[in-house]
Amino acid sequence: MLEVCVDAARGAATLHEVMAGLPGTLTAAARRGRRERDLTGWTIGRVVPMSGERNDLGVLTAFDSAVRELERLGAEVVDVSVPCFGDLLDVYLAVTSVEAIPVLREHEGRGLGHEARSRLEIGQRLSGTHELAEAHSLRRRISADAREVLTRCRLMISPTVPLVAPPLGRHGMDDPLARPRTDWWTVEANLAGLAAMSLPVDRSAGLPVGLQLMTAPGDDAVLYRVGAAMEAAVAGR
Repeated sequence: MLEVCVDAARGAATLHEVMAGLPGTLTAAARRGRRERDLTGWTIGRVVPMSGERNDLGVLTAFDSAVRELERLGAEVVDVSVPCFGDLLDVYLAVTSVEAIPVLREHEGRGLGHEARSRLEIGQRLSGTHELAEAHSLRRRISADAREVLTRCRLMISPTVPLVAPPLGRHGMDDPLARPRTDWWTVEANLAGLAAMSLPVDRSAGLPVGLQLMTAPGDDAVLYRVGAAMEAAVAGR
């Protein structure tokens, strides 16, 4: 199974290029990362609020191991902090619920599931309000803050989610609105407009743990270069 997945970064790069109509720069970056693996001279920012004790122990152990692997490959990992990163679920819910109104309304007559109906109600309640205006203002600020941090490091890292996948059928886990912990670390890149990748790097309780890589818009090749290097290094452990 490991041999099947070991070149997933290059496969994702190929798919990305086809979907985006790009030349072969992303697959070239993935091939180079897999072949060379050397990250000497790269500065990588560990996002402090998203990389500490708010993660389950197994996730944090796997993440710390991934950080050591990056350092072994030559990267310098430094602590960074983007204001509000790690506490943006309310902003994300407000912005995305309002943006989803046209699509949800289109399907409302055909019957919406509980989550979609909840999102539509939230969006309709917030549309045109001062609360939504504040959410958009904060979104612009965090985008600027994140891009400023990325002038000092090539990319930022955190765990992808703070817990491993829960057992199927676990009470309360069938409604995404009732399990906000699963979204804690993934809404930041979306709100800030960053390029991001989740890379499986280890396991906890037999389940995969992801390393999230984030970089400036348009720097997707950076993700594939580092992701492929990490993928090859993890496979070679």
